Amino acid sequence: MSLPPIKLSKLQLTRVPVSVSWSNGSPEPEAYLLLNNTRFPGSGVVGSEALHPDKDGAISVPVGFEYRAIAQVECDRGQMIGNAYTPEVTFSTEQTDLPINQLQFTLPGEPCRVWHPK
Repeated sequence: MSLPPIKLSKLQLTRVPVSVSWSNGSPEPEAYLLLNNTRFPGSGVVGSEALHPDKDGAISVPVGFEYRAIAQVECDRGQMIGNAYTPEVTFSTEQTDLPINQLQFTLPGEPCRVWHPK
């Protein structure tokens, strides 16, 4: 069997500013975002992945799509890990001529001790 070469196109990316905090307003730098491209409901942005905001508080995602996103943090609950999730936020990168406002995610409850692998 002979297959023709596969041609891949580069995806244009855009930076989306994000903010994750607890109900009391305390920021949560250890949170990560779970994104789902609405055109590909079984996958994340490009495949399944979790994104951490960079040092400037932004994530990079492909242009031209609509996304559903939640923020998550893994809390150390002693013998188990507890997860805190934010409500879902929907945003679009389809209109590249418009700036994307900062996405704000609010984790329910009080800040927790974040779980770290040992």
